[in-house]
Amino acid sequence: MSRCMGQLDFAQEILSDFLETCETGLSKIRESGSQSDIESLRATAHRLKGTSATVAATNLTVMFEAVEKYAAAGDVSSAVNQFDPLDAEFGSVKQFVTELCQQSS
Repeated sequence: MSRCMGQLDFAQEILSDFLETCETGLSKIRESGSQSDIESLRATAHRLKGTSATVAATNLTVMFEAVEKYAAAGDVSSAVNQFDPLDAEFGSVKQFVTELCQQSS
């Protein structure tokens, strides 16, 4: 909240955009992995790493960084192995953000 200078509506908008971006990005990551599209996988993971860092979702940031590194090294299999843990962590973050926004309303 301090990053949004106490502006609750602004914070909620940022978090809502974050959730939407991650949901779309996670689908893109899965698609890229299933097609062995290394560059798309790397680029999407890189973008989501930055997005996660912006909202201080540290675990997601680290996990997206791992996918990015595996993709950059051409190791699609190791990147794909991160998908289920990524989905689980995103689910936890989504639940937390949803509850936070409901409490703030």
